[in-house]
Amino acid sequence: MCSEEGTIIGDTGIAGEICVAGTALSLGYYNAPQETAKAFVQDPNVSAYPQTMYRTGDMAYYDANGDLCFVGRMDFQIKHQGHRIELSEIENVMLGLNGVRRAVCLYDGPSDKIIAFYCGEARAERVRVLLRGKLPPYMIPHKCIPVENFALTENGKIDRKKLREEYLHDEG
Repeated sequence: MCSEEGTIIGDTGIAGEICVAGTALSLGYYNAPQETAKAFVQDPNVSAYPQTMYRTGDMAYYDANGDLCFVGRMDFQIKHQGHRIELSEIENVMLGLNGVRRAVCLYDGPSDKIIAFYCGEARAERVRVLLRGKLPPYMIPHKCIPVENFALTENGKIDRKKLREEYLHDEG
């Protein structure tokens, strides 16, 4: 989203992927050529010579003051009912509700439904009612499912893949 000189590339208020380039850039992921090929690519703004840039997978936009504002991860962005939605926006609103300690949303593409999972003592029906007052209708999860605990990845993040497998298994 920036040129070599540090000037902004892109329109104010329009979200795009954060990419990093420069002489201190890593050569890639250790012993992971496939991941390296996806994330370390030729900078499309430089055609005269090889210039690698790193695609972070993070989305951001520049505000009117020129500040970079983080939006969320690209891999958690969906298109639902004609709208682009960052699932992390729904999660953040859920985390602001009384009785919700942790939250994660998944998108079930085949059924075109947003499913929210949360840890906490709040009742599922109450969570949906509270979300109606804080989110546009197209962002309200179809279901809110309380869980005891979330499985975590090796990095300590919520294991969305495992949660999806458990949800699809329970539903099917």
